[in-house]
Amino acid sequence: MTSVRHLAIGAIAVLTTVTGCAAYVQAQPEEKTFAFAGRTLDVVANGVPTDLVAADREDVKVVRWFDVKSGAKKTSWVLKGNTLTLKAECLGFANCDARFRVEVPRTVRVLRDGRPTKLRGVAAAETTPASASALAGPSPIFHAQLQGGADPIRDRLQSGADAVRDVGVSGVLVDARSGEKRTLVRSGVGDIATRAPVPTDGYFRIGSTTKTFVATVAMQLVGEGKLRLTDTVDRWLPRLVSGPYNDGRKITIRSLLQHTSGLPDFWPDLPIDKVKDERGYRRERFRSYRPEHLVKLAVKRKPDARQGTWRYSATNYVLMGLIIQKVTGHPWEQEVQERILEPLGLRRTLLTGTSPHVPQPRATFYERFSPGGRLADVSVVVDGQADGSMISTTGDLLVFMRALMSGRLLRPAQLAEMRRTVSAEPWRAVYMEAGYGLGIARRRLPCGGWAWFHGGDTWGNSSTNAVSPDGRRAVSISMFTENYGDEDRAFRQAQVAARLADDAMCEQR
Repeated sequence: MTSVRHLAIGAIAVLTTVTGCAAYVQAQPEEKTFAFAGRTLDVVANGVPTDLVAADREDVKVVRWFDVKSGAKKTSWVLKGNTLTLKAECLGFANCDARFRVEVPRTVRVLRDGRPTKLRGVAAAETTPASASALAGPSPIFHAQLQGGADPIRDRLQSGADAVRDVGVSGVLVDARSGEKRTLVRSGVGDIATRAPVPTDGYFRIGSTTKTFVATVAMQLVGEGKLRLTDTVDRWLPRLVSGPYNDGRKITIRSLLQHTSGLPDFWPDLPIDKVKDERGYRRERFRSYRPEHLVKLAVKRKPDARQGTWRYSATNYVLMGLIIQKVTGHPWEQEVQERILEPLGLRRTLLTGTSPHVPQPRATFYERFSPGGRLADVSVVVDGQADGSMISTTGDLLVFMRALMSGRLLRPAQLAEMRRTVSAEPWRAVYMEAGYGLGIARRRLPCGGWAWFHGGDTWGNSSTNAVSPDGRRAVSISMFTENYGDEDRAFRQAQVAARLADDAMCEQR
């Protein structure tokens, strides 16, 4: 049997294993010794999966990192000498305040790329409360931070993340990939009251990046011959877009996907878009609308631009959601789930409908309603339809963006159509030579070449991303503050975040 021990040597912690016997821990508010048998060990560097391998006489394998759920609400660690104690307060179980203690007899070698590597940080174990042990059983988890030489890419990204924080953002997470290498940095805090760190793979609302998922489904339908880019809105949704100012008989699928339809946005007519303070937010945050109602609000207004001119409008993608349902007979959410999320294994990307909640783990989402105003918690709110209602993580978004650009989701002809851009002039104040394709945008990098991207702004969260044309390099950035009522600060935040994403793409070349 195998038990886990921890040996502290100054600031250095070395993972250790010994032989022992399995034991389930009773969920009582007292200290208990913890053991397990015949299980693989998770090794995590900076909170993310690594290629670390622990080598000794025991056969210890690396498995994917998973969330400690089991109803856990709060955990804390106490290290005294060579004893590490975990106190977990759990949600949904009786007598779920449990303490677990781990001690140390001998060390194992920890290898990275075949070479011994020292670890800095905490080696620990976690168990499931007894009332849930029949479902999950005890599972070991190790947290470790690699100790080594300077990493110029990580240092550059850390500096950029700190710059975003300094604009007035509570917390920021940067997740960069180049081939198989992952670089993850964070700055600020996940909650300004508790000072808890930003979760390294926490959920957040991705806002308008939802549009890229919806556009991908639409282009798959085009590739299957079920939908044409030249089809009109009226072909699929007769008379929904009609009136003195807007005519669905003249608006094509391509113009919806590319934001060249001229259709006005519905957001200015929604009460929640007019709130000026936290009280107004709380009054409106649970109100939801049918997509047809949102379209009717929009088409009553005069067009924001003539057809053929690029002008961003959420109305375009609410219509695309309805059209996907009409073409397939299924809600757009089901098509995204079956065509994208399941094939790519995106188990942390969620389609939650009108639920106002983002699951744990997550940071607290903050909104600033006025220049220099305090940050208000806006974590609970109904937000969006096919224009921006999805929830994901930086890790899942990188898998999606890289798969899209590498051709795993679309046939070459449809991917080429998606990449045909028109000038997105309003975005060029932030993104160099910005152009918009079909559900995805392109910008020039300061180091040369191009990046594809689509950001999202929603209540309490602003996110952006970038991916190379071949999908090899990518970065995803989540910021847990939106400066809704402070336009100057919001503009600086967008600029600094775009610079950070550019740096990530250029540093990883």
